[in-house]
Amino acid sequence: MEKESKNLQPFLDDNFVIFQENDIIGMKKLPAYGSLIFTVQDSKIVQIETRQKEKI
Repeated sequence: MEKESKNLQPFLDDNFVIFQENDIIGMKKLPAYGSLIFTVQDSKIVQIETRQKEKI
């Protein structure tokens, strides 16, 4: 398990969220400004929404 977490560490350091979807590991990068919204039904992710904002 330690070896697997070391393989994922660069992604976590680069602001990725790691999740399981339909028995597949998925990754989504967090926006610099904004939000990442997971919609869940019956404990399963059914939608991922990324809202990006621009800082002025």
